[in-house]
Amino acid sequence: MSRPSLILGDVMRAPSVGYFEHNVLARRSEFDEVESVVEFVTAFVERAILFGDEHLYNDPYVVVQLASGAQGACFLHPEDLNTQDLDALPGKSAFDQLHSAAPYLRVALLDALYHHINWRDGIRPTVEYEFRGTGSQKSSARAQRLVNLAGVEKGGRVALIGLIVDIARHVLGLGAELQVADLAKAGMEVLGLRVHRDATPLVQWADTVIMTGNTLKTDTLASLLDAAVGSAKRILVYAMTGHHIAPRYLDFGVDVVTAEEFPYYWYATSPSRMRVYARGPL
Repeated sequence: MSRPSLILGDVMRAPSVGYFEHNVLARRSEFDEVESVVEFVTAFVERAILFGDEHLYNDPYVVVQLASGAQGACFLHPEDLNTQDLDALPGKSAFDQLHSAAPYLRVALLDALYHHINWRDGIRPTVEYEFRGTGSQKSSARAQRLVNLAGVEKGGRVALIGLIVDIARHVLGLGAELQVADLAKAGMEVLGLRVHRDATPLVQWADTVIMTGNTLKTDTLASLLDAAVGSAKRILVYAMTGHHIAPRYLDFGVDVVTAEEFPYYWYATSPSRMRVYARGPL
């Protein structure tokens, strides 16, 4: 199946926060008051080293819940979080907060609203998976599933955009070449690999791209897809940030999207679900 073209010169066609906000606002009349009122917003500030690993994860994230039950999420860099940003949201329409909210909260609000838009548009996953066990067990099983969905093969060239050590470990375990980019972890060395800051050369080099959904929040998604589409054989986006928005990335050349909602895979007390959306056969 051929990929759709990506037109970066037209902001209304590039997959950006502005693009998705425009689409949501254009459909406001389809919502009732309950569907759009913010019920709560929660910020999580974690320090995590999964058992058997050495890498510290310290990425805060926010979860917004509407009165309808729809949830949206966005991961941050540690310096982004200001809890005062959260104060204005509860009890008010998500639509009314979009223009004034902090950028990461705009993403979470849009994500929650897209829950309803996807339902109305008949957007449904191709397949779903569930992970159970300890945090480290679920992390490894999730990573293996992602690498399989991306079609990684021995000798292939893989660009991992957004450092998740278990994903890197499984890619290397298959005998593929791997390069990693992460804005927050640039300069570090993980599994013998230097983490790059600029992901563009990596996606141009790779034949398989595995990309975090947080590229929406960092405003790098459109440019990275522009570089990857036409060169990479397969592009997978794994999304916790904007997990309801993410299925729309299939319209911009992504082959497979995985969407995960809170509570995430590192929480051992509950099952974790992965919804998979694909443009073609898995």
